[in-house]
Amino acid sequence: PADTVRSPQELRLTAIAAAQGITRDRLHALNPTLCSDRVPAYHALLMPRGERKRFEAMADSVQRLQQWLAETERKANEPGEDVVAKGPDGREAIYYRVRSGDYLGRIAQRFNVKVTQLKSWNRMKGDHIDV
Repeated sequence: PADTVRSPQELRLTAIAAAQGITRDRLHALNPTLCSDRVPAYHALLMPRGERKRFEAMADSVQRLQQWLAETERKANEPGEDVVAKGPDGREAIYYRVRSGDYLGRIAQRFNVKVTQLKSWNRMKGDHIDV
């Protein structure tokens, strides 16, 4: 049992999940036809039962989170320094743009973290990364 919602604009599962207090994985499990984080405009998005009214009430929050995500991505795609920002959950996040010649071990070493952490944070199953 689930509720169906639609939006006249494209949405991001990440923003919806953060605003609703639902995991992104749960939303994706309810909507397995979505191949990315993006939900097309007017797409029938399934939400856990009882979440429709909350979704409608949180529309402004979802929009603010989406704007924040877009701005952070824009900054991360600019040449130069890595972007350090507060994530939607308030934790500090570093956005790094993969460069030619990079591999997970080098990136992990640069930020003093483990390869397994990078893979977990980025929901990666394999070791392959693309520039």
